[in-house]
Amino acid sequence: MTEPLKPRIDFAGPLDAEREESFRASRHFSELDSQTFAPAVTDDPLTEEGPAEAAVAAALRPKRSLWRKMVMAGLTLFGVSVVGQGVQWAMNA
Repeated sequence: MTEPLKPRIDFAGPLDAEREESFRASRHFSELDSQTFAPAVTDDPLTEEGPAEAAVAAALRPKRSLWRKMVMAGLTLFGVSVVGQGVQWAMNA
């Protein structure tokens, strides 16, 4: 509320001149360049996980919470009751 009013913007004037985009020159590879090409070598070799890494991973894996177990049990009970009601409906029909 205490900042001053902004000055008026007049759109009747000419727009700024458009800048021409400058691109780098293309590079053509010769046959000699393709023969001397050497890809970068990564220093991260793939290592096999041993029993120690598996134990650490199992210890760090989050455990299922009590609420999740209760919700899953409720959904399972609901599914079983739906199937049971369907079988009872079919038998009565």
